[in-house]
Amino acid sequence: VMMGLDFLALPADATAAQALDRVHAARHLPAEALTTVYSLDGEQRLRGAVSLAALDLVRERPELRQRLRDNSELFRRRMTEEGFDLLPGDHPIIPVMIGDAAEAARMADLLLDEGVYVIGFSYPVVPKGKARIRTQMSAAHDAEDVERAVAAFVSARERMGTIAR
Repeated sequence: VMMGLDFLALPADATAAQALDRVHAARHLPAEALTTVYSLDGEQRLRGAVSLAALDLVRERPELRQRLRDNSELFRRRMTEEGFDLLPGDHPIIPVMIGDAAEAARMADLLLDEGVYVIGFSYPVVPKGKARIRTQMSAAHDAEDVERAVAAFVSARERMGTIAR
């Protein structure tokens, strides 16, 4: 018996619960079918269910997208005012350019000490001399959180004393 995955297809307005029902059916199908010609492991099912839940959230809470945009704009504006070099864009992943790999790693450590979790990237992930701190805004942040992150960057820069303003 050759089976496709058509029975897993969901309408565009499907809810996460409907997706989980389909996932449940897919999970038990191999035990009941004589032969199957597909693979749908647990991780794939979980990704599908999580993706649908995220789409439900986006559809039901449009104010979260606006808050994410506002937080990203605030962080970009404030960091620029403080003299940091940011890669241009209008997305919530905002790279703060540092240049030197060792300085980027040290700054990331100092920021973590101040309660701000960021990731430093350097060669070979990015070109030599283009080390950066990767920040990511979230709709879970508020303006006070963003300002605290900016203050932590300023403090870390002052503690390092080497990154030009």
